[in-house]
Amino acid sequence: MENEELRARLAGVCGSAASVRVPPVEAIRRRMRRRQARQATAGVLTCASVTVAVVLIHGAVGTPGTGRPANNGSQTVPACASKHISISWVRSFPVDRLSVEAPPKTYLLGFRNNGRVGCTLTGWPQLDVTVTHPQRRVWLSYGTLNTLLSRVIEPTRVLVRPGATAVSAVTIYLAPGGLECGNTAWKVTPPGPASAASVIPGGPRYVCFGTSVDVSPIYPASVQISQNYPRSVPKPSPVTTTNPQPRANAGPAAAPYFVTIDAAKAPAPAEVRSWRTGRVTAIIEPPAGSGGFTGVAGAENDATFVLAAGTTHSRFYQVRLWHGTPTPLVPLHVPSIAGPDAPFAVSADGSKLAVAMPGAHGTAKILVVDLVSGPRTTWQSPIRGTVTRLSWAGNVRLMLLWNTTVGGVSAADRSGLRVLTTRKLLHGDMLRSRLLIPATVRFGALHGIADPLANPAGRVVFATMTSRSGGSARAAVVAFSGTTGRPLRLVTPSTDESGFGAWCGALWSNPAGTDVLATCRTQGEWRIGRFTPVQLHFPAPGFSGGGPDFFGW
Repeated sequence: MENEELRARLAGVCGSAASVRVPPVEAIRRRMRRRQARQATAGVLTCASVTVAVVLIHGAVGTPGTGRPANNGSQTVPACASKHISISWVRSFPVDRLSVEAPPKTYLLGFRNNGRVGCTLTGWPQLDVTVTHPQRRVWLSYGTLNTLLSRVIEPTRVLVRPGATAVSAVTIYLAPGGLECGNTAWKVTPPGPASAASVIPGGPRYVCFGTSVDVSPIYPASVQISQNYPRSVPKPSPVTTTNPQPRANAGPAAAPYFVTIDAAKAPAPAEVRSWRTGRVTAIIEPPAGSGGFTGVAGAENDATFVLAAGTTHSRFYQVRLWHGTPTPLVPLHVPSIAGPDAPFAVSADGSKLAVAMPGAHGTAKILVVDLVSGPRTTWQSPIRGTVTRLSWAGNVRLMLLWNTTVGGVSAADRSGLRVLTTRKLLHGDMLRSRLLIPATVRFGALHGIADPLANPAGRVVFATMTSRSGGSARAAVVAFSGTTGRPLRLVTPSTDESGFGAWCGALWSNPAGTDVLATCRTQGEWRIGRFTPVQLHFPAPGFSGGGPDFFGW
């Protein structure tokens, strides 16, 4: 393609954006080459139109150099008044990738400063999306991660000079099996004090019930695609507006749905179930060629889940629920893990994924991946042993169930439930973590622990204990102190398991740890020290001493 023809096409693409200047052709081609090199490294296939779009988004919206992060020298610049800001859809940029679900589409919202002086924008625009058929809201979240590009966009104060434009990325994930819906109303409020909402015509139309919409903060158009945005203000937690973290005293009604793996089918799908009615609200099919799902874990907000798929190597995918309807699977940038049964857990806010795996010479290691910014941290055991369960207590403390019998080291010295404070122990020896509950713990006739579940604050840990007193196997769920590790009280009655072999364990806890759903032959709710039988419609598998990898709540 000749240079002039390329420039003409680029100018045509940007014709709908205000104050758009096309960069020099050589600069465009340099960026295209860098973009293609990054794609080859990341293994993501993106079409040439997106490459051009990225250049336009990050190099040509507004006057060059006018949309920029505001530094200390511009702290006196006032926030933009909504009367001086005009909002418009810039253009849509489809993303082409290898995926069994419909690929997402990214739109840009432009915020043009029509005033006579410069002003600043900080944070996210607020979107109100309404679909007339059916008349329901869609899943709307305000995130900091563009999954497809592995890039963090953080809310920094952006200086917008007169006539310049800052942008916000709006990525649409089509609902499973959804079709294009017309008459979508988009109401947008720019960030800032006393900003007024405006109904913006045009923009995406294929937004139906169950569709997921991810909105980024305002950022300047001049930021390169390979850069992280400067951290000039504290970053909010990447939680959704429609599914905030539950209150500390929230009851189980705050978590109406759970996700479970149906191992009886091949390839094994995941099912979304209502614990109140037992109704299967959706079936999540595994990625093609994966062999089926093998595990699932949920975050504290009871709406964000991570699924593992693969019979020889596990790959991880994120899915979100909106009134029992899942969004499309989003591949996570987590290394493929050998083995389909690697324990894993999601932090309370859904920003971190911890995975346990075998190390060299019979040792074990834990990998923690920051799903927002990408860093990975590894802890290795210095001796042989295994990590059989993982559970997060909030976003910093990781609880791991460790077992070893190597070199005469007694279980009381090393084995049991350990607490790894990831912020203090940044990497290295896994066994520098604190032993909270030793494997030799006893509570009456019960002993040992299995399948621990910590409340988000880490003040209470619920675990299964067993006994073979009198030749009859018994089991119960017991509450432990998250501070001292001492057993406190029974959560479920001690149950005779002879001939039953049903899984026994805690299923869900509210943030305060005062309300727990559990099953141990009898399903029910433990609330402030009292267990009440309740039909949870939970399909407990037919084995004892197994693990909670088959469900996420």
